Amino acid sequence: MTSTLAGELPVSDSYETVFQREYPKVARLAFLLLGRTGEAEEAAQDAFLALFERWSSVDNPGAFVHTATVHRCRDIGRRRTVQARILRLLRPRSANSSEPDYLLDALQQLDVNLRELIVLRYYLQHTVPEIAHIVGVPEGTVKSRLHRALKRLGALLNE
Repeated sequence: MTSTLAGELPVSDSYETVFQREYPKVARLAFLLLGRTGEAEEAAQDAFLALFERWSSVDNPGAFVHTATVHRCRDIGRRRTVQARILRLLRPRSANSSEPDYLLDALQQLDVNLRELIVLRYYLQHTVPEIAHIVGVPEGTVKSRLHRALKRLGALLNE
């Protein structure tokens, strides 16, 4: 039996108890912030994974997962914004269009390794772990190369 202090979480709860108590709240929080069930579940699960990894050093697990969920939702929101911008640029032009295709030209100037990451992530919407598996590099390498690719692509489009 666990004891509770006034206004605080039960003392010595197990991870499973915290998960059962907090997951519905965290999932609802994420859904209200993101508006999409799949992304909300991803954010909630990521928050609980972070809690699990730090379990022995977390004083208030409920507050921790709520904070971690909000941060993960922000990350997902930023990713959506970048994806939307890139997808607008990747949208096929009309066959009658006389406009130059700046994005295609800029993509062609990227190193093939960077170009494939941009296409896999923002056009085909693969996740970082999926891309890492496809191209055969660690996830951290995918993240750093994507960052470099977006920076270079932005510079090329601004020229």
